[in-house]
Amino acid sequence: THHGVRHQFDAIHIQALPSDSGTHHVFQFPKGIEQIQLRDAFRVKLSQAHPIKVTLTHATNPAITGTLADLSSSGMRIRIDGLVTPKPVRGEIYSSCHLVLSDGQPVVGGARLMHWKYDPDLRISFLGVQFENLDGTTQRALNRFLTDLQRKQRLTG
Repeated sequence: THHGVRHQFDAIHIQALPSDSGTHHVFQFPKGIEQIQLRDAFRVKLSQAHPIKVTLTHATNPAITGTLADLSSSGMRIRIDGLVTPKPVRGEIYSSCHLVLSDGQPVVGGARLMHWKYDPDLRISFLGVQFENLDGTTQRALNRFLTDLQRKQRLTG
């Protein structure tokens, strides 16, 4: 993170050079460094007491099922028991993302993996996905659901 902006890239370690002030490392950086824009939409954390099940379908890998950890109008974070195998690859597309909100509204569309993390202490994987190709009706229903949740959380908060 540099000046509040997160960047992610792969660099090649060329060599380590000893010096009086410690070891200096020489890296080859990529020609372009990609900025990762995490969701700029307001996130609502969801209770695990009343979990909302999510299923992600991939073209070649097995389907992934978990529960919502948080939700926004542009994406979500999914909590999955254990380590996801095969390991997810940032940027990969899930042809189908399916969940049913607690008000009964289904949300169906595509999704793109933005980031993922495995917590070995909890034995839980977290996947951050961005929605793709949500139709207008679904997007409006999702926005209404999030507005209602925000209102309820402020009242009980």
